[in-house]
Amino acid sequence: MKYYYTYLITNTKINKFYHGKHTCRCHPIKEIGSVYFSTSYDKEFLQDQKDNPQDYQYTITGIYSTGKESSLNESEFHKIHNVKNNPQFYNRTNAGKFDNTGNTGYVTVKDKDGKCFSVSVDDERYLSGEFVGTFKDRSHSEKTKNVMSSIFIERRLGIGNKNSQYGSMWIYSSELQQNKKISKGDFIPKGWVKGRKIKF
Repeated sequence: MKYYYTYLITNTKINKFYHGKHTCRCHPIKEIGSVYFSTSYDKEFLQDQKDNPQDYQYTITGIYSTGKESSLNESEFHKIHNVKNNPQFYNRTNAGKFDNTGNTGYVTVKDKDGKCFSVSVDDERYLSGEFVGTFKDRSHSEKTKNVMSSIFIERRLGIGNKNSQYGSMWIYSSELQQNKKISKGDFIPKGWVKGRKIKF
């Protein structure tokens, strides 16, 4: 079974984020932050996750039945938060335009007869306006945008009890070679250290 999902990585130490999408054959929670650390080109960001796992929180923001759905979610999120130019994000690019099959660099258009098909975003007919995007003149209302932004703030940035990591923290024991999650108010047992270790 394939899982198409979107995720948010939070550097809790400096309150900085990375948003992306990925596909895997195991449940996303089993790979994100342990064997998969994003598709970011920022090598320091990737290495820091491995060196300082205690500083990072991983949130699965959605699991979808198709790659198209995860691509749409990623693109919409990047558009709303302009992650490419937002200093709170590690992302260096916003998710590009894609067609209705999820192919990056293409857009689904219709001609004057209403016939729909995919073309490159660089296609002269698309650039000239001869072919019109199927989503032209359609957009989210301001109310919808505000709701989406509020949901992001509450659920994805760790604010509120709807976040899966809310009120908890990771600890590990080198002797037992184990990681486990405990409540933030709990006492850390002797021999255990705050944080999460990937390789023992």
